[in-house]
Amino acid sequence: MGQCAVTALIVQDYLGGEILRGTVGEESHYWNRLPTGEELDLTASQFPMGSGRSRGGVESRDYILSFPETERRYRQLLENIEEVVATSVPKVPVG
Repeated sequence: MGQCAVTALIVQDYLGGEILRGTVGEESHYWNRLPTGEELDLTASQFPMGSGRSRGGVESRDYILSFPETERRYRQLLENIEEVVATSVPKVPVG
């Protein structure tokens, strides 16, 4: 729980698009709409199968990052991902 906002931010960093916000039951939930229009929810598995999700409105990064704990977790996840990418993706020579 609570990982959806930071995951949606990272997906937007890498793939673009918009962050959507809705609810599942009483819980606020975030996911992505990619530039293709496809919706991607990498954290949907935290909810029981068949849980209904309300239609999402677009939410701003500024709003999501206005919560200090969310910003801290986002920065940590981004740093971890960048470290993994830097050490596991071979660099292609330029030129």
